[in-house]
Amino acid sequence: MEFNKNKVKLKIAISKIKEENDVVMENKTKNILKTTSTIIAGIILGTGVVFAGTKVYEKIWKEPQKYTHNEIANQLPPPEITEEEKTELITEEEAKEKGIEILNKLGYENQNINKIELKRGYDDDLASYYMIKTKLGYEEGLMVQLNAKDGSFEYFGNMDLKYKHLPTQKISNEEISKIATNIYEKLEINDEYKLTETKINDYYFENQSSDLIQASFNKYYENIANKYESLDITFLVSENKMYLNTIRVCKDNSYEKNDLIISKEEAITIAQNKEKEFSNYNITNTNAELSIEKMNSFIYQIENNLYDITKNSTEQEYYKTENRTRKVWKIKIEHGLKIQDFREDMNKYIKEGMSKYYYIDASTGEIIGGEADLFS
Repeated sequence: MEFNKNKVKLKIAISKIKEENDVVMENKTKNILKTTSTIIAGIILGTGVVFAGTKVYEKIWKEPQKYTHNEIANQLPPPEITEEEKTELITEEEAKEKGIEILNKLGYENQNINKIELKRGYDDDLASYYMIKTKLGYEEGLMVQLNAKDGSFEYFGNMDLKYKHLPTQKISNEEISKIATNIYEKLEINDEYKLTETKINDYYFENQSSDLIQASFNKYYENIANKYESLDITFLVSENKMYLNTIRVCKDNSYEKNDLIISKEEAITIAQNKEKEFSNYNITNTNAELSIEKMNSFIYQIENNLYDITKNSTEQEYYKTENRTRKVWKIKIEHGLKIQDFREDMNKYIKEGMSKYYYIDASTGEIIGGEADLFS
């Protein structure tokens, strides 16, 4: 029989409680129970799990895989879609029908489809897509992009709009919300998105500017927006008429809907302690919020001195984590320092002086990634 040291320790701890419970007063028993619970928790933590209440949470962080630029390039599949792959995709005719259906929903009726191309995507899942166009030129006509596997809508673009140079007008947030919601409802998308943000961007083309309005929708989980599941609409208004520019739908199936166990205070302490390992500069400000983020290697690379800003892209080494999206405490730590203070050593700035975000897993308390704060 295999000898399990952790089980023996656990039995000894429980036995000790029983013996002392027979001879001590009630208040002392409570103290022993509390102490023994700490011992048991320590044993469990040592096995790679986190114990909280009645649930056990396995630690999720794994060391990222290292790749060179050439290794990444060599692992990518060819751009051509094989005949075998095509058997799992919708047909060109099905894509054409769905593309026309999208255009009709958006008010572009009686359109002729002059170009359909099946392309391989190079995002995380390498999903193939159909590009459906009303004109042959890439920068002209209306374009619809569909997921080639299930035919779901991914993108719409009015490629002709930018050439019109229409005089644009600003409208109220209420009007933006009304127009954007109307467009969203026309698409009849099964997933439920909520309007998260509206803004007006300056758009420049051929030395002319216009006010391009953007409305962003997201899926929400427990009142937290998932930025990886979004629907973005851009349009402009000219002479009280709306002109649709683009619609982009981003989907992500990697969100694990993990529980909130770690407190805000615990997460801040974890992030601050790790930052103090990197930097002797004073922490001038710390902010924390719940967020949904993808696991990444940002903090891992800083911790292991793997950033070297002096290398070009082909010389750099890349570190890839598992494609996992989790509920985290997003902790921002600032030192009040500027990039100009580190002109002689940019790698030192990245590790010690730069304001950065830590992703503290809300269930396990592990640091599962982070990002640079480029706007401090």
